[in-house]
Amino acid sequence: NDDEGIVTLNSVTAGKKLTIAGGKTLGGAHKLQAIVFKGAGDFGAADTTFNTTNIVLDTTGRLELGATTANVVLLNDAVQLTQAGGNIGGFLDFNAKNCTVTLNNNVNVAGAVQNTGGTNNGTLIVLGASNLNSVNGIAMLKVGAGNVTIAKGGDVKISEIQGTGTNTLTLPANFNLTGSINKTG
Repeated sequence: NDDEGIVTLNSVTAGKKLTIAGGKTLGGAHKLQAIVFKGAGDFGAADTTFNTTNIVLDTTGRLELGATTANVVLLNDAVQLTQAGGNIGGFLDFNAKNCTVTLNNNVNVAGAVQNTGGTNNGTLIVLGASNLNSVNGIAMLKVGAGNVTIAKGGDVKISEIQGTGTNTLTLPANFNLTGSINKTG
């Protein structure tokens, strides 16, 4: 059945890297409930397909992740996620953690970029063009290396939006920001 299994990948040793060979699929015919990344070491999983509802990051190492339809949930302040290639099809939840997520060029987030259980936590760095559904409750959004569009607005709390280049950030008409723009950089 779908949504029943949990697979934990543990890169135990700091300074070491666990690489999951490209072209592999974890989750097979039945979607897993979650794939959990743990440990102090780094992970390379940019070319791996994860058939799962949630990808849970509880690691202090660096993680390179590829395209996924899953939700991505962060459980550790030290998470250093680089969405190397391909989109996040679910939501991205900072989960009240002060971690950093980097989206490479042309990586989109179909669900909300959110911060369940907290406000003013986490940094999202967009290194190129990107379409984001909505962004709310994080400490820092860095954009400007490519054109970035946020589709949904409303009452939005982002402590600081920082322009890091010469490209355009497009916001919806009803984007009511509580926060600042280019306050510290």
